[in-house]
Amino acid sequence: MKRIQVFSLFSLFLILSLVLNPAGMAKGEKEPLEFSLADAIRYAKENNLDIRIERLNVKEKESSYKRALIVGEPEEIERTYEEFNDAQTKLDQMIESLSLQIEREYYNLLKSEMRLVDQEDAFSKAKRNYDLDSARFQAGLISELTLINSSNDLFKAGIALDNQKNALEGAKYKFRDVLGLSFDIDFILTEKIEFAFGPLAIEFEEALNIALSDSEIIKKAQKTIAEAERVVGLKDNEYTPQAELERALLDLERAKLQYEKAKNTVFFDVRTAYLNVVSQEHNVELKIRELDFASRNYQVNLVQHSQGVISDNQLENSRRAKEAAEQELKDAIWEHIGAVRELYNVMGRPLLISEGDELNG
Repeated sequence: MKRIQVFSLFSLFLILSLVLNPAGMAKGEKEPLEFSLADAIRYAKENNLDIRIERLNVKEKESSYKRALIVGEPEEIERTYEEFNDAQTKLDQMIESLSLQIEREYYNLLKSEMRLVDQEDAFSKAKRNYDLDSARFQAGLISELTLINSSNDLFKAGIALDNQKNALEGAKYKFRDVLGLSFDIDFILTEKIEFAFGPLAIEFEEALNIALSDSEIIKKAQKTIAEAERVVGLKDNEYTPQAELERALLDLERAKLQYEKAKNTVFFDVRTAYLNVVSQEHNVELKIRELDFASRNYQVNLVQHSQGVISDNQLENSRRAKEAAEQELKDAIWEHIGAVRELYNVMGRPLLISEGDELNG
């Protein structure tokens, strides 16, 4: 029987992995840092480079304000106080945003780690299939075309595995950057994601009401109103020029209008996020149906192939369709989990990774 020469793809990707991730490289003596989500947030608040830069700016504004108090010039005191207050407000907002960003990056990194495991399993399965088909081809049980298809599957699985390794490495660098952690320091995430699917356990009206009380945009608008009311109270006296009081009243009216605008923004944000969850939920249900069909079809084809009714290629195509449906279902569940987490973020109640069982009913 004619023999074909099939390049050893396993050897190729082994060589590539050694080149890209040399196991023989000397590792640092430091033990990897361990981060829960709460640990990561605390670390980032102290070490994130943007936060550290903004703290220096706040310190500078505070020094200017203290010098103005010593000089005693009222206008200079007011100006430097406003600058100091604005800088502190900006820092507080940056810290709030950083917490949410850390939560997202932590989740994305865990997801990337789990996807690498999936790709490693897929590559191992493709390697086993190729080895089996090679033996079957040598025994004259399958065609050369079937073996070539198996070789192509192994090649594609190797590429997907390599791409996922690069994606995970990039996610780790991004996480280090957000934390303010040196790129050469290794770390371990101690929390895990509950990879499960279930209907969302919250109605739209409840989600909206929570967002209207807890979301950052609402809190910011309420804080602006409170500050404007404080200024009006200070200027509403016989010693303050009428023009200053009128300006303060206009600022208060403007703050109230901004609050109404913020409520509209929250409504649209929650609606968009909620409908995205519903859409992803429907998509998961569709993928479950498609996987059920592909699995049934593959079982039927196994029987037909054993009876000589269908060819090797037809059986192989049904197997690939089943595996593709399995991966599409996994991807759909990931998208659903991410959509639910984003909804809670919009609501102003970011979920801890360990609270994953609260995502679904």
